[in-house]
Amino acid sequence: MIVAHPSGTLNPQEIKGKGMLELLKKNKEFRRLWLASSISFFGNWFTVVAQFVLIEEMMGSAIALGSILVIRMFAFAFPQPFTGLLADAWNRRTLMVVSNLLSAFAAAAHVLVNEPSEAWMIYPLAGLLMMLNALHVPAERAALPTIVDEEDLITANTIESATWSTMLALGAAAGGLVTSLWGPTTSFWIDAATFLLAAVLLRTVNIPSSGDPKLRRGLMKRAFSHIKEGGKEIIRRPNVRRVIPSKGVWSIFGGGLVFLIVLIGIELGVGSAAMGIGIMYTARGIGTGLGPIVARILAPNQDQHARALALVIPISGLFYLCVALLPWKVWLTVSLIVIAHMASGANWVLSTTLLQQRSEDEWRGRLMGIDMLIVTAFMGISTLLASAMIDVFEWTLRSVVLLFSIGLFTVGTAWGWHFYRTESGNHASS
Repeated sequence: MIVAHPSGTLNPQEIKGKGMLELLKKNKEFRRLWLASSISFFGNWFTVVAQFVLIEEMMGSAIALGSILVIRMFAFAFPQPFTGLLADAWNRRTLMVVSNLLSAFAAAAHVLVNEPSEAWMIYPLAGLLMMLNALHVPAERAALPTIVDEEDLITANTIESATWSTMLALGAAAGGLVTSLWGPTTSFWIDAATFLLAAVLLRTVNIPSSGDPKLRRGLMKRAFSHIKEGGKEIIRRPNVRRVIPSKGVWSIFGGGLVFLIVLIGIELGVGSAAMGIGIMYTARGIGTGLGPIVARILAPNQDQHARALALVIPISGLFYLCVALLPWKVWLTVSLIVIAHMASGANWVLSTTLLQQRSEDEWRGRLMGIDMLIVTAFMGISTLLASAMIDVFEWTLRSVVLLFSIGLFTVGTAWGWHFYRTESGNHASS
């Protein structure tokens, strides 16, 4: 096991945990959670391509497309502190099962949209799906340290991040193909089936924590005070406080860039809009899947995580800058997006692992909720700004990509330098 310092940081010794295949083979509960989550993630990304295609066909503007992402992000972001509190108060498996059952109904309800006059329905349905996902994610992340050993957390998070990314790639690719061949309606029915299957599998997972009964008493009345207590705990912990901005810093400009690759996909001329969007999101998924694996190889021990975390955001910005400056040829653009998101995927898994290692189980759900609130709120604002620059201010797509990539590189470099300096100073004084 890894031994913690009194300050809450871990000794910078090499992690001796299991390999990825060994962990999946030997830890039955983690294997079941991984499989169920994989299917649920696949469903989430299968849906988004069909939503984009419906909006593009019925409304056809950057603002309309961007608004789908903004609503998805905000609907995921703002419930996070409360759903994180629920993950501390109630049985985490039950929360995930309920989330997936209700998501199946929300996905199936998309088939009611058949005319341009009904296009408005896509927005609340997209928001509902992401609110339900906001119930699933903190419960899953808070449950993970209770079913794997501490020395296996980096491996488990690498598997989870790689799986999320693989399902993004497969779900977007499959969603683009199915939507292109058979239309959005077929995609939504398939999506509903994936959520139902995920709920069935989640019922088989044994998660030790059943929640804190004290938090349930007067939960609605005291929700904000409980969330505030979780926030104070973060502020009191310098080793947590240093890490928690990491995803949010990337999202300040990264959220807009994720939206802009949808428009690049439409412009690539690879056939239908669905195929172009699917290709771009597949590239994003491949990158975010490979990034954590590469990070685990290059930074295998705790002492190296800070250095790696300080570098990955500017690397992501640098390769998006190449996307802005070079011709948009399919394989060149795809390759650059893959590398840019390898860096963002490494950022995700390194920061998540550090937060899990530096927090206790009784407030970890709220920590994960606040972490996700920060990242998705910034992504939503960033997306709204990028779409407005194109539709309202009439900037060209390439110029907006250039501006956002320069911004990502700049803020990433500034934050990375500050984080590494303060993290190194903390280790030196430990």
